[in-house]
Amino acid sequence: MCFVMRFFKSNFISSDAMSKLRQKNPGTVRSPEEDRRTEDVEMDVSINVAGSSILSPHIPHMCALASTSTYASDQDIKLWATQRRELDGDWSLVSDATHHLPTRGVARCGDGGRDLTNSCACHYQVCIPWYPCGLKYCKGRDNSGKAVSYRCGIRTCRKCRNFGYFVPQRHLCLWDD
Repeated sequence: MCFVMRFFKSNFISSDAMSKLRQKNPGTVRSPEEDRRTEDVEMDVSINVAGSSILSPHIPHMCALASTSTYASDQDIKLWATQRRELDGDWSLVSDATHHLPTRGVARCGDGGRDLTNSCACHYQVCIPWYPCGLKYCKGRDNSGKAVSYRCGIRTCRKCRNFGYFVPQRHLCLWDD
């Protein structure tokens, strides 16, 4: 499976800041300072990986091994399509690369009983237990005694996402029980 979703630039730390603020003892097992909430993400669009470069040049390479199981949200697809200049408002190119999936009235795979051939809504959780999510600022005093704030490290976070998506047969989602 390949889940394609947008990220905001504000969620990333500049490489310059990262290189200046290296943490000591890189082999240490760390705990996050902030546990960000678990986010439910509905992936209601299937992406045709072969034609997906119209959305992003990265999808065909990153999702090559998931050619029949690459998913995105309709909201993200619409945003990317409006941002791509080469589309010039031609939505037929986007519809060739995507397929909307049923989301209403589809039973969860875990509730599907023993029949492995029924379609269902699958769920898969992905967690990143520790990652750099911001700069840490400390307070101190300068030579004149004036209070100052300065960058003194990297703030760390934990984040989980529950991806929900449609599968044509329950046997493609055996872990969702």
